[in-house]
Amino acid sequence: MKKLTFEIEINAPADKVWNAMWEEENYKKWTSAFCEGSYAKSSWKQGERIHFLDPNGNGMYSE
Repeated sequence: MKKLTFEIEINAPADKVWNAMWEEENYKKWTSAFCEGSYAKSSWKQGERIHFLDPNGNGMYSE
């Protein structure tokens, strides 16, 4: 299997990028392209588990 790697440089402070991706309403907006109604449950603290869910409550954990 061929492995693909992609990179992009974003000319913005890290906290602005973090908020754009992970604030609740922003996350719902950008994930709607993949699965309308997706959401995440997490404390967002380093080392803590994140639960990524679809509207039916199905999903996966990530650490």
